[in-house]
Amino acid sequence: MPANIRFAGFLLGECNDYEIELLKTKEFEMKRLEDIRDIFLFNCYTGLAYIDFYNLTPDNASLGMDGEKMGFYSPPKK
Repeated sequence: MPANIRFAGFLLGECNDYEIELLKTKEFEMKRLEDIRDIFLFNCYTGLAYIDFYNLTPDNASLGMDGEKMGFYSPPKK
């Protein structure tokens, strides 16, 4: 189990399957909050950091072996 990290007074941890499912099915009154939820879930499933998500372009998508669209992205090396 990963160590919990304290950041600016907040305890950062990980979401469990139940919490992810709650978030997936949560309905928001504001479209903006739905977009934020979708980006967060996408990042959870792909492991991308927000900045890597932000830098994605259509050039990062191509057809996989099964003919379905897949994303390919390698973050720049520091």
